[in-house]
Amino acid sequence: MNKKAIIAGVAIGVAALTAAGIIAYRNRSKKAKIKGTVEDYSDKFRSKLNKLEKKAKKEYAQIVGDGEDFANKAKERASQWANKAGANL
Repeated sequence: MNKKAIIAGVAIGVAALTAAGIIAYRNRSKKAKIKGTVEDYSDKFRSKLNKLEKKAKKEYAQIVGDGEDFANKAKERASQWANKAGANL
């Protein structure tokens, strides 16, 4: 073979491998960016979900407390009415 043909073949091979490497790097870079974005959104979603869970637990506890207060007041009134009714007899 001719030396010029060998040199040209090697140069074309190097150029092709370089182009393939650049394309592969860009694809990896895009995947890494997408993965990072997905992880960021995932962390934000988990954080918001945790906050929502805490808020729901707090509101539930408050509602239970309010219900207990209401039940106690109703019980007191019922006792008062029963005492008044017994005293009137």
